[in-house]
Amino acid sequence: MAGFLSKRFTDAVKAVNYLLWPRRCGICGQYVTEETGHLCSLCWQRFGMAAASDYCPSCGTDVSQYAVINGKCPQCDDMSLCFDNIVRIGSYQDVLRDMILAIKHAERPELTELLGYQLYCAANSKLPLDQIELFVPVPLHWRRRLFRGYNQTSRIAQSFADHGLNVRNVLIRKKYTSPQPGLDYRQRAKNVRGAFKCASPHLINGATVCLIDDIKTSGATLSECARVLKSSGAAKVYAAVIAVAHQ
Repeated sequence: MAGFLSKRFTDAVKAVNYLLWPRRCGICGQYVTEETGHLCSLCWQRFGMAAASDYCPSCGTDVSQYAVINGKCPQCDDMSLCFDNIVRIGSYQDVLRDMILAIKHAERPELTELLGYQLYCAANSKLPLDQIELFVPVPLHWRRRLFRGYNQTSRIAQSFADHGLNVRNVLIRKKYTSPQPGLDYRQRAKNVRGAFKCASPHLINGATVCLIDDIKTSGATLSECARVLKSSGAAKVYAAVIAVAHQ
């Protein structure tokens, strides 16, 4: 009897909360039910379509699996990327673009929970998670974090920690870099060169590491982070991102 009354009370509280503070879709703003979570049914369909394409395991670009030779596609065949492989949810367009922009500029940090779980699932299917000793979020400079109020990659990485994986903030962004839209790969690489340092080399030495970020554009930031980690002793560095841009 007590359990029945407790459940009825909980249901009543949920109903009142929904009436006073109805939940809205994190993308289109439509009202959503508790069953659909942070997205409405239509945006869930869009999300599924955005995450469905094949991609290059080296750079993350949309490409048929038959165009990948020796682990690389034609776009990255002559590129020197310091990370060893990359896993992603989808392309930086449509619903994934809207979600990332909402996290960064529309104060919707709750979407990092959904994206973090989806990224964990993608990584679990593509990477040897049992062989990765450390998961490292790409850090924000303190000035940018102060303005935003949080580091979205740390929030995304929380899903990996929730599944018992070792997430540590061992990288520090020591240099404030200018925004990178409009820059090519060489300009981006120069912009982030020397921007990061490893605060805990003893945790990195000999370890297999996976970087976690929200978006990979040219790969310059991830490559610089991987370079710093490898110079601190990391044996291998993977990358896991929500979306890959510049398709």
